Amino acid sequence: RVNRSVFAGTFDRLHAGHKLLLTFTRLLTKQTMILRITGPSMLTKKRHGDFLDPYRTRKEAVRTFVSRVRVESGDDVDIDVLNDPVGPAGTIDF
Repeated sequence: RVNRSVFAGTFDRLHAGHKLLLTFTRLLTKQTMILRITGPSMLTKKRHGDFLDPYRTRKEAVRTFVSRVRVESGDDVDIDVLNDPVGPAGTIDF
């Protein structure tokens, strides 16, 4: 297990693959799961980006799902917007 995990994604229309990734990450993280959801500024060049659910809808779906994954420790989940390609992975000291 790891103390902290960091990952990001668009998470449009939360599907089984997203749920597996979120569940395994949640279960393997001892302290803080840092999760970033691609924001509108990053989607301007994405193919068919205008068909994606709004950021708030995607964030709420992820937050709701992650809150249902039961863990013994590591209850800290930090969900926020991703506005640059590197995100927190480039600034956090592991």
